[in-house]
Amino acid sequence: MTARPGRSRVDVGPRRSRVGLGPRRGGATVGLRRGRSWAARVGAAAVVAGCLVVVAGCGAGPVDARAAAGSRLTPSPAGSSADPGRSVPDPADDAQTNQLRAASALRPCPTGPVTSGPAASGTAASGPAASGSAGGVPAAAGSAAAGPAGGVLPAVTLPCLGRGGAVELAALRGTPLVVTLWNSSCGPCRAELPLFDGFAQATGSRLVVLGINADEPAGDGLSYAASLGLTFPSLSDPDNVTRPLLGWIGLPVTYFYRSDGSLAGQHIGEITDRAMLASLVARQLGVSVPA
Repeated sequence: MTARPGRSRVDVGPRRSRVGLGPRRGGATVGLRRGRSWAARVGAAAVVAGCLVVVAGCGAGPVDARAAAGSRLTPSPAGSSADPGRSVPDPADDAQTNQLRAASALRPCPTGPVTSGPAASGTAASGPAASGSAGGVPAAAGSAAAGPAGGVLPAVTLPCLGRGGAVELAALRGTPLVVTLWNSSCGPCRAELPLFDGFAQATGSRLVVLGINADEPAGDGLSYAASLGLTFPSLSDPDNVTRPLLGWIGLPVTYFYRSDGSLAGQHIGEITDRAMLASLVARQLGVSVPA
């Protein structure tokens, strides 16, 4: 060390050995800056990689959510796997549903061709049936050509909502048939279903009135039917297999089938009173039931 005259500062070694803290570009300073720059690049790469993982993982989120909620989603006709001859499993392994079914007042479902007297031959195959439904419903709503099934009872088997075995719709021939689709979330169905129930009791053997509880579990349908005091038979279609086969979109909707299984017409929307239902049946099927 060399003390210079007039100065109190002591120089220790060459200046270039100092670790620069200012804007100098000495070796140590540049090294630290390069280290910091490399660490930043590594950190950025890690962030990008993490984002890619997150983006890849997000793709499955909505699909899983839809699958979890699938039991309540109505399948579109294009995406449905329903085909003629498909059978819907009977939910007989559900203990609560079995209890509701045992306590249900619903009559057993018809399981095969229903034959009766001469009144069963009423067909109204032409004229008013082709022009549409009564009650101001457009002609398109009552067209016999409606639905992918080609205007006939589809070959699909559904479990009975109440007591009774599974039913193949295509086998229900021999007597004119009225089929109405309903569920517990359908507002108009609450007012309409008691009309069908009373009408079914008045038809005797001249006509079969059959409901299809769609788009909900059988237990929900049974509870709802009990709350309304219904007794006319219904089938259970929780997976909406009838939607592409019958061509329905919303509820309620009612179909009128002749005794040979051909479709005479349909009514989309609520049937508001007993007289309207009797008029539809007379016009579409040629069967007279007192209003």
